[in-house]
Amino acid sequence: MHFSRIGIIVKRDAPAAWQMVVLLTDLLRRQGCSVHIDETAAQSYPAMHEQPACLPQHLLAQAVDLMIVVGGDGTFLEAARNIVNWQRPILGVNLGRLGFLTDIPAADMESRVISVLQGQYETEQRLMLRIRIERNGETCYDQLALNDVVLHKVQMAHMIEFEVAIDNRFVLSQRSDGLIIATPTGSTAYALSAGGPILHPSLEALTLVSINPHSMSNRPIVVASTSRIEIHSSEQRNQPAQITCDGHVKFHLEASDRIFIERHSHVVTMIHPKPHDHFLMLRQKLHWGEKL
Repeated sequence: MHFSRIGIIVKRDAPAAWQMVVLLTDLLRRQGCSVHIDETAAQSYPAMHEQPACLPQHLLAQAVDLMIVVGGDGTFLEAARNIVNWQRPILGVNLGRLGFLTDIPAADMESRVISVLQGQYETEQRLMLRIRIERNGETCYDQLALNDVVLHKVQMAHMIEFEVAIDNRFVLSQRSDGLIIATPTGSTAYALSAGGPILHPSLEALTLVSINPHSMSNRPIVVASTSRIEIHSSEQRNQPAQITCDGHVKFHLEASDRIFIERHSHVVTMIHPKPHDHFLMLRQKLHWGEKL
């Protein structure tokens, strides 16, 4: 793919991110690219010299060949949810802590972006989840997640009770602090902290990881990405619970709500400058599997 129309999504309320955008915009223009920017973020910062065209994210995705996210993984996750249906590849410049998704270090931004524009890159497709909640027979919540969907308790001192079915087959009934349904992308996030496995991004799989289960025999489950997961409250549940998508988009549940989670119809296409090594990234970010 040849990229000549570039969209920029930037972390809001982060002056360092905006300074990077100024440098990035100048770089892209010198490479002969047209530049558009997310208008929501642009409203939070002072005007630039030769301000790029500002568009809302859904129109921005339609106007460009490549989306560049400047910020951390949270900014990338939000951008992916907002633009996935327009199927634009995304490149991430990291200004956060870990940078699993925004994998270009700020110090190497210029050389890495130029190499991508010259065709020196790899593409990787990441599956997304769609979560839908029914209340009294009607859909009351419909959201996407790139990392994970988390059912979790609200009150610190009480567990919640729920049942899980996969493809209309009963799987488990549980008392715990909650349940994480993670994609391979999200397997290195909250699910990892809860004892879940690391899934390679190329796998067509999902993992279900319990949060502090009241059981001596509970283990994470890995299922096919085509699985349709249903969660509903146990008849005995009377404690409040929430659903959270990618750690940000929250929804308060009622006892009668039914939760449906399945693979979204579109994938996120990530751009990585060459060479890209997922296992090297794990060693660098998590200090996992280092040689003794």
